[in-house]
This record gives sequence, structure tokens and C-alpha cells, in this order.
Amino acid sequence: LYLLLAGRITGVRRRFRQWFSFTWWVSVPGTVLSLVAAAFVLLTATTAQIDQADLKPLSLNALFIQKTFDQPGYTLLSNIDLIQMFTLYLTVVGVRAWSSRSWLFSSVFALLPYALVYGIWAFISLR
Repeated sequence: LYLLLAGRITGVRRRFRQWFSFTWWVSVPGTVLSLVAAAFVLLTATTAQIDQADLKPLSLNALFIQKTFDQPGYTLLSNIDLIQMFTLYLTVVGVRAWSSRSWLFSSVFALLPYALVYGIWAFISLR
């Protein structure tokens, strides 16, 4: 719905079903890769109790920062992962192909809702 409304405002004329299909196509590779990573964690687990954050082994927290559950920002950093970054890149590339506009326009168009949501989340969780 955001892509449809933003497209109408900025002159990227696509119908709702086209934007809906677009969101599915850019999310499929990320979904498949996430399932493979989570399946690997499940298959190599030594206990039956697995934290939900452990099912995202490619998260920023798991790869780089390694905050513990009680530290501020743990949930935020555990929910941002490399696969999501790849999906966002595919979204920017797709918007650029459909709109025939600059990389800057496509990036702002595609990433604005993520920047708002994660920016507010970061402000709340890291203070």
C-alpha cells in the first residue's frame, strides 16, 4: 500500500497488483535464505530450547555486536540482518528499473518506511 501511494505521489504509475507482486518477488530470495539459515541452526542445536534470536544467525547482533538479552538495543539488532539488507537492495533496484529515475530517488522511495520504523525503534530501544 505504501508503494502504491508513494508511486502515485511521485508519478511512478503502477497498479496495486503490480506493487503487490513486486513485494513478493523481492522478498522470496530473502525468505528462502532465512529458512535455510534457521534450518541449519535447528539441525545443529544441542538443546530443544532455542531463543528466537538464535534462529537469525545472520543478524547484526549475532555477527558483529553480540549484545546480551538484558542490554539495550538487543531486540533491534537481533531483528536487522544481512538478508533483510539484500531484500532492501533488490527493492531499490526494482524501483529504479520501474521508475527509470536516479539511485537517490529509488533509495529514498524504497527505504523511507524502513528508515522511519527502525529509526523510531532505535530511538526507543537505545536510550
